Amino acid sequence: MSVAPQTVGGGILDGPAKQVMDGTTGMMVRQTPKWCFPQMRMNEYEIAQAGPEHFTEPTDGAEGTRGIWNEKHYENAPKIMNMKEDTPCWCKVLLLNKRETTINVSGTDGTQYFSMYKPFKLAIPIYCFLCCPEEITTKNAKGETVGRVAHDFRFVDEMCLGKQWNVIEDASGTPIYHVENNTCCNSNMFAPSVCCKEREFVIWDAAQQNKVGHYSNLFSCNWKRLCLPGMDQYKIKMPEGATAEQKALILSSMVLHEFMFFEQAEEDGSGGGGLAAMS
Repeated sequence: MSVAPQTVGGGILDGPAKQVMDGTTGMMVRQTPKWCFPQMRMNEYEIAQAGPEHFTEPTDGAEGTRGIWNEKHYENAPKIMNMKEDTPCWCKVLLLNKRETTINVSGTDGTQYFSMYKPFKLAIPIYCFLCCPEEITTKNAKGETVGRVAHDFRFVDEMCLGKQWNVIEDASGTPIYHVENNTCCNSNMFAPSVCCKEREFVIWDAAQQNKVGHYSNLFSCNWKRLCLPGMDQYKIKMPEGATAEQKALILSSMVLHEFMFFEQAEEDGSGGGGLAAMS
């Protein structure tokens, strides 16, 4: 299995990593297709910069771009980063989306920016608690901890209200954001799919009083998404004023949700969205 990098302390992003993260207010993330033996191939993602024009809200009945994946927009946007999974093949085959893994994030020139380490966790509900909630830790290129994202189990929300939460913490363990996945009587129940194209995850501030951003898994009617497993596509709108480290942690939260809800659908061959993504 992968070995977790050594925890050194409160890490920061510097150099090219900080420059790239500071220079973006949003991202478009596209998972590259796996042409053969998808269950054995490592996940790879390409990340492009997204601006305000990629998050236009619908007005006066017009169709906006917030919940739409536009391949032309993605191809024309500057590419800023790549993500690649590093997992022993047997670990992926046997442990599926629960597997221990490391996701390396690098620049387009191959320079290592930071990494995400997800340990093997088999979450088990016990009465009103959740044993071994899933988590992912972000570390800079020096191996210093930047922060952590974890499944924040809330019994009433999850069992009664159809809401699931992630908590985003800095290196000291202080919550800085909460991410809500609301699947109660809305389009998220069946998304991403042909009928409901956007599976939205809302980013709240530390006090959970204000919505400060969001990211979405988006369906698009192209042959790759329809015919190939492992073709998830995301848009991330970062909170205003977020630091480079906070943006990296939000990206890590997206990756954790990718494993929690959409990776299993890929492994069992049922595609990336809809009811299969809720299991």
